[in-house]
Amino acid sequence: MVKQTRTLHYKPYSVVDEDNWSWLIWGLNGDAKSEWTPEAKKRVSSLLLNMRELDEIREKLRTRFSEQKRSSHRIEMIEWPSWVFGCPQLEELNSNGRRLLLKVNAKLGFYKWSPNILTINFDSFREHSQSNTRSESDYQEQVAVQSLLQELAEGRINRFRVCRQCQRWFYAVTAHQISCSEACRKKHASTSEDFKAKRRKYMKKYRKQEQARNKRANLQVKTHSKAR
Repeated sequence: MVKQTRTLHYKPYSVVDEDNWSWLIWGLNGDAKSEWTPEAKKRVSSLLLNMRELDEIREKLRTRFSEQKRSSHRIEMIEWPSWVFGCPQLEELNSNGRRLLLKVNAKLGFYKWSPNILTINFDSFREHSQSNTRSESDYQEQVAVQSLLQELAEGRINRFRVCRQCQRWFYAVTAHQISCSEACRKKHASTSEDFKAKRRKYMKKYRKQEQARNKRANLQVKTHSKAR
């Protein structure tokens, strides 16, 4: 069953609209609004986690690679992660990235689609992958994977995050967002170790102040009694 193209509008981070990704987030979280099967949810969420980890490794190695490449005066194109680092720690990270890249590509081998072209209102042709899926769930899963690949290529894959409080997927509209909602942000803040430490410090100070107030009050009572 062939479905119509699902158009995604890519925007800068400052104006990104999380509603563009609602359908994908529903699928990742297994919400009732989604038509994804449990198997599709498992496949895509696992692939997304691997993509995020792989991109984090790539970013960590990018600067050091550029430095080594400049110092070696080599100008040929090198496909990552075939480069070998002299530093053992970096080479271990590089090897982990190599294994993870093979794992991601193996998972991507599950999906099959064919290149196609189309034109709308006789405008310039554009590439449109043709998917012969059998169900809406299959179709949405393939569109999701294509969309994630696009986000990975454009440096936005880390915008798909798991909320530190409720452990549900969400799309971060700002670079520093780590909770899916204001409610989760406040709840996490109220239960975090940092908050507990500040709370203990505050209560310790509060109890000392309360003891000092009680002491002053008792002293005032004694003074008043003697005066009588």
